[in-house]
Parts: sequence; structure tokens; C-alpha cells
Amino acid sequence: MARRTSLRSFHPTQESGTPWMTSRARETARRRRTAKARSIMTTRTEAIEKSRP
Repeated sequence: MARRTSLRSFHPTQESGTPWMTSRARETARRRRTAKARSIMTTRTEAIEKSRP
């Protein structure tokens, strides 16, 4: 039983619907989103600083 679950975590299959895969995908998506938001914020702050005399 334990061996089966470990194998499933290493080789995720569509039919089993492993939560491991979904959580990992969610994590990567969140990282990408935060990185994008951070870059937008930095560009905005830079523009504000430049516009100031």
C-alpha cells in the first residue's frame, strides 16, 4: 500500500487524480503570478520616481 502511494507520487497519472500534482502546479502558478505582480509594482514605482522633480 505504502509502496503504491510513493510510486504514484513519483509517476502521477491522470486517472488517479493525485493532489501532489495539482498542488505543485498551483505553487508554480502562484510563483509566476507573484513575480509578475512584483515586476509591475517595481516599474510603477520607478515611473513615479522619474516623474517626480
